[in-house]
Amino acid sequence: MNVVEPIRDKRMIARIAEYLRRWNKRYYLIFEIGIYTGLRISDILALTYGDVIEEYRSGRRRWKEHLELNEIKTGRRRVIPLKDTTLGRLLVRELKPITRHDLDCPLFVTQRWSRQGARRPLTRWMIYYVLRIAAYECGFQGRVGTHTLRKTFGYHVYQQSHDVAQLQSLFGHSAQSITLRYIGVSQDDHDAAYRLLNFDANGKLASAPDFSPPKKRKRECFRA
Repeated sequence: MNVVEPIRDKRMIARIAEYLRRWNKRYYLIFEIGIYTGLRISDILALTYGDVIEEYRSGRRRWKEHLELNEIKTGRRRVIPLKDTTLGRLLVRELKPITRHDLDCPLFVTQRWSRQGARRPLTRWMIYYVLRIAAYECGFQGRVGTHTLRKTFGYHVYQQSHDVAQLQSLFGHSAQSITLRYIGVSQDDHDAAYRLLNFDANGKLASAPDFSPPKKRKRECFRA
């Protein structure tokens, strides 16, 4: 199984986001929620409109100030702010008007209908396929999968705060070294170490020797 990588370049993040927005709003929202929350794809696909919209007994509705959920894999409680955040403003823009949504309906469903007359939820394999296509079309060279969104979140949080302890707690890792390796920082350090090496005394690389095998000599034919 190949280890996927975070998207380190913010310009590439913007490029992929725009590609997905033009393709399908659902894919775009999944991408944005992933890179802004660090949630696993299983938790993102399980979200309903009721997770972001609150309805009072009077029938009046408002956008929730926090996204609250229990992680499917670990059962850990996550509380993510939406008010006054980029993600919160994005959800309001893409999901308005607030009154047209069934709060029990999943946020992300396919266009196909099940035999029971309900739309089927998207699957992680669909999202994996979509992300691979988007990355390829946008020129991203790294390995991509659904964990790319979670790792991208962690990588950029670390680059801004350098608080690995906070990320370790968010991801539920047992050691900070695991967190650094997970978000790709350890690999960055390893790559930098290799690039620093230069054993040439003059500071310049000598021309590379020719390692190609010698050409076989043609056998000479002798007449008896």
